[in-house]
Amino acid sequence: IDMLVNNAGIFEYVTPDTTTLDHWKRTIDVNLTGLYIVTWAVKDQMVERKFGRIVNMTSISGLRSRPYGIAYSASKAGVIGFTKSASEALIPFNIRMNAVAPGLIASSGMDSYDEDYRNVLRGLQGKVPLQSFGTEAELAAAVVFLLSEASTFVNGAVLRVDGGVPTARHTWAMPATAAPTRSRPWTTRPRSAAATACARAKSSRPSSARNSSPSKRCAPTPRPPPPAVPAPGWWSSYSP
Repeated sequence: IDMLVNNAGIFEYVTPDTTTLDHWKRTIDVNLTGLYIVTWAVKDQMVERKFGRIVNMTSISGLRSRPYGIAYSASKAGVIGFTKSASEALIPFNIRMNAVAPGLIASSGMDSYDEDYRNVLRGLQGKVPLQSFGTEAELAAAVVFLLSEASTFVNGAVLRVDGGVPTARHTWAMPATAAPTRSRPWTTRPRSAAATACARAKSSRPSSARNSSPSKRCAPTPRPPPPAVPAPGWWSSYSP
């Protein structure tokens, strides 16, 4: 075996309060442990021949939050960690390992999703900058690139095939009915009357004199302490 694509994986649309230990184990076993088992089963052959190309299928869910797929997101983040660590360990034997992180890809597997999750996908499609789902052919092209000699200087990388979805923005949002309602007053720093008066006086001075000396600067408003930790919610019922 010269080339390996670890593509086996499962995803179940599970809400946080219905996530179970069985679901967690099943997802981790298939998406992460299975990947390790197959890779370790073939790596000795590659080490002996001093040649190997491995591509691991992760997901953009491994790069960002996904509250309605906690186990899935954790397993795919594990794939990324495995790829980065194992690629460094195997590269002395001319074995390159990389990962592909798909976004929304139209596939026959979508037929198994229930209507609730299909509605979620329809909403997410509009948040993709390219305004569409990716195709299986586009995803396969990324895998072929990483297996080919066109990527000889690529190792330990995570190639995103997601239509440009920004990882910094929370796209996999919970429905509005499930959004947290707890306010967070410590994220803002309301000014006291003295601080407001100081700021107004400072803004009325010429710009060259506003920061002329430390004594003329407004004293910072103390940040209020954070609120008490809320009472346990759905996670309090967890029992291994």
